[in-house]
Amino acid sequence: MISGVTYIIIISVENYIEISSFSKVDFAKKDAEDLANAFKLLGYNEEDLIVLINEKATRTSIVQKVKKVAERALETDRIIFYFSGHGLYESGDNYLAPVDAIRTAIPDTCVSISEILGYFKKSLSKRTILFLDCCHSGFEAGKYIREDENLFMADELIFQFRMEEFCTGFASCKSNQKSISHPKLQNGVWTHFLIMALKGEATGIYTKGLLFSDKLQSYLNKNTSEYVKMNSSTKRDQTPIKFGSETDKFIVADVNPIFEEQERNRKVADLSFTNISLLNEESDSVKNLPGFQKGFHKVPSYMGSAPDNFIKEKGAQIIKEEIETLSENLKTALRYKRNEIRPSTDLGAGSIETPDFDYSISISQSESNPGEYIVTRRLDNFKNSDIVSRSEFNSVFSNHFDNLVFELSNKISITKLIDAVETLEEDSPIKVHYNPANLKTCTITIEGLKNEVVVTNTTLSIATKYQTSPERLICAFRETHKAILANPELKMLE
Repeated sequence: MISGVTYIIIISVENYIEISSFSKVDFAKKDAEDLANAFKLLGYNEEDLIVLINEKATRTSIVQKVKKVAERALETDRIIFYFSGHGLYESGDNYLAPVDAIRTAIPDTCVSISEILGYFKKSLSKRTILFLDCCHSGFEAGKYIREDENLFMADELIFQFRMEEFCTGFASCKSNQKSISHPKLQNGVWTHFLIMALKGEATGIYTKGLLFSDKLQSYLNKNTSEYVKMNSSTKRDQTPIKFGSETDKFIVADVNPIFEEQERNRKVADLSFTNISLLNEESDSVKNLPGFQKGFHKVPSYMGSAPDNFIKEKGAQIIKEEIETLSENLKTALRYKRNEIRPSTDLGAGSIETPDFDYSISISQSESNPGEYIVTRRLDNFKNSDIVSRSEFNSVFSNHFDNLVFELSNKISITKLIDAVETLEEDSPIKVHYNPANLKTCTITIEGLKNEVVVTNTTLSIATKYQTSPERLICAFRETHKAILANPELKMLE
């Protein structure tokens, strides 16, 4: 497996200062940005990623960054170097053209491959990978040209560095060919397939989630050659090459983090809403009920069925008005027919049944304060998960709910969950909060997750700080679910 730190240097020049001597390198800027994002997806630290694009990619900056990384890298570390721009060949050496390159002074204003590898060779790290998308040309004559008359001699690299085991390089084409970009891909063709491989989007080239050098070269060779041949009017040839040597194939990238994220996304996307309820509870003083008459009625001072029934009776207008308003809004917004929407009211309760979900509202005496009432709203029994993403549906319930409850398929032990989290290291991103006198529930917090997770032995719930739409609550739940899947310690909550 890959150990140590991976330092990544990405250089890209699309627009050169000396525009009369160096043509525009189409999509080179996007090449660099897309490749940087691919490395981030693999989990590499941003502080170890250097990106120099256009005006930042001067000769001085490139050399300084290469020297700095070479000096910093340890024996267990890796160095990855990528360049997209013009490649040149002069006086027996290959050069990369920085943004301030001067045509008449190539050795003095450009950076030779030998110089770059010289710094890397002095480094403690003996694992360096070069990706070179240069000696560029165009896709059609006069358009998307990446050509240069001082052709970059890729074949020369194969001979020059055939015995250098500290470095292996991948180049986009042979010396007598042109490296092509394509407007359909918005990238250099070779770089496009390199990015695909690093993002886990290539088929059949990974071994237990690992991308090896031999499989990468075979993939780049086959796909680049075929794409250029099939998508150029002159049936151009572009054959990627690999130079340098290694005692055996080596790991270019561990793509498992991406595959694991894809699996989490799949599980979240496949999540059924049948066990989900959206909730909201509001409380107020009994004297503020619509049917309460001051000076005639008294605010309850005790808990019981009589005061509860009193609250249901005097709050009936709240139930009636909400059911009537919501029924009309749902019929209009979702275009339900008469027999598709079934509203009903009873003492202290009301409901609306639809083909896609059920809505209910109830009023009752507060369990903590006899002089207050609680209005509970619930949205559940989802028969159609797609309804949650419809704007018409969310406009009706735009600010109704602040809590989502998910019924667990299997009962869990709260004490086992607490013990599992408490055995983690102090710097663990997962924390558990509970009352030792009440082990029927606990609260889980996960670093980076906005919402707390309240757990009972049969439910998992999250709450937002304000009432929001069903779609936003579902999104919060999906983020929570992904965070749980990403932490094996919480496996019992899956």
